[in-house]
Amino acid sequence: VGCDSTEVLQLTVFNSTSSTINVTQCGGSYFWNGVNYNQSGLFSFSTTTASGCDSVAYLNLTIAQPTFSSSQVTACGSYSWNGTNYTQSGSYSKLLTNYLGCDSTAQIDLTINPFPTAAIINSNTAVCSGGTAVFYLTGTDSSTLTYNINGGITNTLLLSPESAFIKISNVQSAQTLNLIAVTNSTSGCSVNLNNSSTISIGTVSGN
Repeated sequence: VGCDSTEVLQLTVFNSTSSTINVTQCGGSYFWNGVNYNQSGLFSFSTTTASGCDSVAYLNLTIAQPTFSSSQVTACGSYSWNGTNYTQSGSYSKLLTNYLGCDSTAQIDLTINPFPTAAIINSNTAVCSGGTAVFYLTGTDSSTLTYNINGGITNTLLLSPESAFIKISNVQSAQTLNLIAVTNSTSGCSVNLNNSSTISIGTVSGN
């Protein structure tokens, strides 16, 4: 009949979609969209949206493993580790969390060496002028004692049952033995000392 005719197109354009998730799994495997993954990697899953467009999902997967570390430690007297003070030798472990959020077990094999000892055990008796002053000592065998007499030069003595004394001949005045430190060469442990003893000069009474 020659009349105009108008057609209207209502068009909706849907875009394809994509998404990514990042997952860290501690050991074992990770189940995603029907598949178990036991290795780290980038995985994809394709599907269709409700509007019929393509949709791709990506899984950025890290499979992390629990970690273990061990160390040998030698200390004198005691050792502080992860908030605990240990005074006996042994193997100790602590369960922690590593930077990936997985279990991390730390272990130390600890050797505690005792501090060496040294002391003066003489009776502080007086000696006559020109006599011999003798200081008797006790302490850890095979340890090196550092000392001085009357605040003079520093000397050392290797302690043993046969040499646990210090003799000073021909004394003319009081003699003071000052213990400074004792070190055990086997363990490497050392202790500062503050122990002194004085032998005075006696007088001889006459008729």
